[in-house]
Amino acid sequence: MATTKITLTSTPQQISNGTKEVFAQSMNFKNFRFVQKATAPTDLTTYHIGTEISIGLGFSIWAWAIDRVVLVVSTQE
Repeated sequence: MATTKITLTSTPQQISNGTKEVFAQSMNFKNFRFVQKATAPTDLTTYHIGTEISIGLGFSIWAWAIDRVVLVVSTQE
């Protein structure tokens, strides 16, 4: 697995494009928001919230946070 760190802000960032399985977990268990959408979301009022997410193949996921959150993202190789 390849592991990277992403700093989430109030601007959605794509953490999965659907081509690989992904596991993402916030450092210090801080909540972040996420949606499944092919393109960057413009409506940020409807979302899921959590501290970690396991993403299967075929799911394009975008994530953001109210406060700065560091996300550790592991992808299948």
